[in-house]
Amino acid sequence: MSSLYSLRPAVCKGFLQDGDRERDADAPYEVPSDTLLPERLPAVTALLYLIFNEGYSATTGDDLIRQELCAEAILASGRS
Repeated sequence: MSSLYSLRPAVCKGFLQDGDRERDADAPYEVPSDTLLPERLPAVTALLYLIFNEGYSATTGDDLIRQELCAEAILASGRS
């Protein structure tokens, strides 16, 4: 996880930009088949880890804790 930790601002920004492009292109949302879920789980959990940690210890801005990022990561994880 240390390599993910060092890249977290760039990775989070890239994922957010990808989502913006998909939304702007009206890309259909599709849930992966059950057979693909296990191979995608590590990437999803890594992303949630990065988003939560950026919220818990912000690398930019005036606030040390960005509660909206923490809340989004928790909500997305299904732990709300």
